[in-house]
Amino acid sequence: MEFDKRTLLATLLIVVIFFIFTSDFYHSWRYGHLPPAPSDTTGVASPALEPVMPESLAVGGESRIASVQASLESLPVETQLARDIIIETPLYRGVLSTLGGDIKEWQFKEYSYHNGDPILLVQNGVNNLSIILPSKFDSLNTSQYNFSCNDSLVQLAAGEARTITFEREIAPGKLVRKAYSFSGGEYAVGLAITLENVQDLVDGYHYNLRWHTGLGTTEPNLQNDMTDTKAYTFIGDDLLDLDVSDEAYKELKEDERDISWAAMRTKYFACALIPESQPARGVKLSGTTTYVPSADARLKSYQIDLKMPLARQGPTSHQLKVYLGPLEYDTLERLGVERIMNLGWSIIRPFSWAALKSLQWLHNFVPNYGLVIVIFSILIKIILHPLTKKSNESMKQMQVLQPKMKELQEKYSKEPQKLNEEMMKMYREYGVNPLGGCLPMLLQMPLLFAMFTVFSSTISFRQAPFFGWINDLSLPDTIFTLPFSIPFYGNHVALLPLLMGITMFIQQKMSITDPKQKAMIYVMPIMFTLMFNNFPSGLNLYYALFNVLSIIQQKYMTKPPEDLEARKKKMKERAELKKGGFHAALSRKRLMKK
Repeated sequence: MEFDKRTLLATLLIVVIFFIFTSDFYHSWRYGHLPPAPSDTTGVASPALEPVMPESLAVGGESRIASVQASLESLPVETQLARDIIIETPLYRGVLSTLGGDIKEWQFKEYSYHNGDPILLVQNGVNNLSIILPSKFDSLNTSQYNFSCNDSLVQLAAGEARTITFEREIAPGKLVRKAYSFSGGEYAVGLAITLENVQDLVDGYHYNLRWHTGLGTTEPNLQNDMTDTKAYTFIGDDLLDLDVSDEAYKELKEDERDISWAAMRTKYFACALIPESQPARGVKLSGTTTYVPSADARLKSYQIDLKMPLARQGPTSHQLKVYLGPLEYDTLERLGVERIMNLGWSIIRPFSWAALKSLQWLHNFVPNYGLVIVIFSILIKIILHPLTKKSNESMKQMQVLQPKMKELQEKYSKEPQKLNEEMMKMYREYGVNPLGGCLPMLLQMPLLFAMFTVFSSTISFRQAPFFGWINDLSLPDTIFTLPFSIPFYGNHVALLPLLMGITMFIQQKMSITDPKQKAMIYVMPIMFTLMFNNFPSGLNLYYALFNVLSIIQQKYMTKPPEDLEARKKKMKERAELKKGGFHAALSRKRLMKK
């Protein structure tokens, strides 16, 4: 049939396009002509979006300039006097500097790089949570001042909490205070900002709260990590995102609008600034990239500037939450920033959410996430059994009709309209729905896309082992590495994609009997094996097991097709019974049970 040819062509075209845009070949072509730049994938990207050196201040009034200028002249000495404040909790080790009272380092204790070292999400940070006082001609960056702090080491156990305060008089009578509230069992940190008598230093009625350094890359595959690395802001009911992609610099700016929060993320970790006492009144997200030749990818770094309202009289006070931690859906949901989680398109998100919650619930009873995936696959197959069974039976019935369909095609080969009429008449006579095999599969597609999203972006699977060679469900289950790279496949061989391809071949061979679709039996398994070679082993485990269960269901749980004449007779009797009343309905039920 012409329809079958078009379907095959469209399917192959979609797969080819997907291969091209996810292949090493494409990225090599995409980035190969970019000028090389120095890079370091082991540290944190912190391109100089704004000067880090002291900024001058020029505002109206000679006395104000003189008082602040006197303070600025002492900055080199203040830099030498700066010291670090260490925060130790069961979850992280944070380093804050008295220089600006900013976050300098942030190291996790429960998450590590793939070489076993603890992840350092922020390293050598500058201007992280710095306060910027804008003027007509320049800005005063308070991170250039050495703040006073009475603490040097804070150690917290789970359940304990502590507040440390940084304070500095930036000019006579003009005070800046930052108070951090740490909890031993949470990644979120409270931040209380107080500004006193700074209105005459500021042009306008706002100050900027800046996060400058960005976040470090944490995954062995830089390109994979950077794919999900973006910045976000939430305004009203709208989520805006900034992806610098392969551009040298890009920004997103919103003024005079209520900003609920702003955040940046990598594949598995995030930094979010969440105003609590009142929303920010503007935001600027900016990003830069650095090309890394060794990884053939671009290292992204983002900066956040929140425009916080400044009181026209009296002191200004704001309370915020600062989140530096993993992309755990429940934690992000409590903070109201769960939208930065990649759960797919809006139509897919409910399915992704349900799948994620189900996997997490199963993990409460089964400690091994590999076994959780096995159990989840079986449960999903049980739930989808009625749909799949109907699909299989419909396909088998269509296979029985193939000879009659060929007869009609030969008879009306030059009359396409008449052919369609006769085909529909035949479908009615034998009670066959030509879409019966497709519709149940289409209904399953959102779930299949959701599973892809969940397995590709859920931190629960990161470094989670199953057994044997499968030691990280978030990475391909590589069994050996090739000395060269194959286009669309990569330079490694993973076992689960091969098993998935073999089971798909068996399933296709059992399902497809139309000679015109015979190519699908071989093409699709090969294409999917190539494509899935670079996907997480957790995803491949799910698909391979799902295929195995489908083969069992198709072979042992699907009724054989009815005899054509017997089915035609039954459909005729059923049509006659539709004209009757209550007794006819009872007879129809008895007939359908036969």
